[in-house]
Amino acid sequence: MLKREHYIDWLPGLSALMRRLSAALAGQGGSPHHKNLLLLAVLAVFLLPALLMSVLDTALPYSSDAALLGWPLLAIGDMPRGWISIGVAPVGLIAIGAAPIGVVSLGGLALGLVSLGGIGVGLLMAVGGVAVGPYALGGISVGLYAGGGCALGYFYADGRQYEKLL
Repeated sequence: MLKREHYIDWLPGLSALMRRLSAALAGQGGSPHHKNLLLLAVLAVFLLPALLMSVLDTALPYSSDAALLGWPLLAIGDMPRGWISIGVAPVGLIAIGAAPIGVVSLGGLALGLVSLGGIGVGLLMAVGGVAVGPYALGGISVGLYAGGGCALGYFYADGRQYEKLL
């Protein structure tokens, strides 16, 4: 089993920042700057996917082929929008591509509820080379439950609490 120092000590500055942010979140002091930084981080992780999906939703044209509630069942193309979308920047319930946005996103830069990709940002779970989300697994993972090569979080992915980490 890897010890605590294998997870965090190679980044002492980031470790100190995480401790300050967690203290600010817990209401145990912390400067207003740290509280603002924490708020910005939460907004970026949880609201960015929704904002991007909203912008793309209004910018992309509708397709009438086999439409269900205005969206086609399967959409393929450069920037497809459908229930199942495959392409460069797909938007949909299941999105697969280079920069997918969806409830389940699979691709290079994946944003969604459950994201799997080189960089995964998920509202529920993220898996990838760099994973950010409440439950994050990856080479570098940041989340409440984090597991991987360099894991920054409050718990190990299996639920055990980090010792004196935050």
